[in-house]
Amino acid sequence: MLKNYLRIAARVSLRNKLYVAINLTGLGFALACCIWSYLNYDYRNSFDEIHRDHLPARQRPGD
Repeated sequence: MLKNYLRIAARVSLRNKLYVAINLTGLGFALACCIWSYLNYDYRNSFDEIHRDHLPARQRPGD
């Protein structure tokens, strides 16, 4: 059954090359944005971890 689904998907992809290219470009762009957002969040969140002992008690993460 899975083999039939893949065969039909391949046929449709070959017929509608522009549509498939637009969808794959959008998917790649969305995935790149998600990865970039996570890396940006992780980078900005890492600043407080370096100097954890120098923060006032009310601002320490995990307390």
